[in-house]
Amino acid sequence: MINKFKEEQRFTQWWVWSIMLGLLIVPVYAFLSAGAAEGFKTIPVVLVIVLFYFLKLTTSIDESGIRMFFFPFVRKTVSWSEIKSTKVFDYGFVGGW
Repeated sequence: MINKFKEEQRFTQWWVWSIMLGLLIVPVYAFLSAGAAEGFKTIPVVLVIVLFYFLKLTTSIDESGIRMFFFPFVRKTVSWSEIKSTKVFDYGFVGGW
């Protein structure tokens, strides 16, 4: 199969990472001021940040259909026979189609 189109998307926007790091300030402050017992509260926030770092959406189009893989959660293939129509949308505020 020869890919006609392939795209990979990740969370690379500066504002996303600013929010993530901003969410980390409160638990880190609690850890530094209250000690190790409070430090365990930072674990969920750190795990979410690590998850966002590894999230990736890969879309590829070829003769058989469209394949989508949202690592590490979803893998889906849609054959051309399942598609009734297509339309291009302009998501102008995020810079995508």
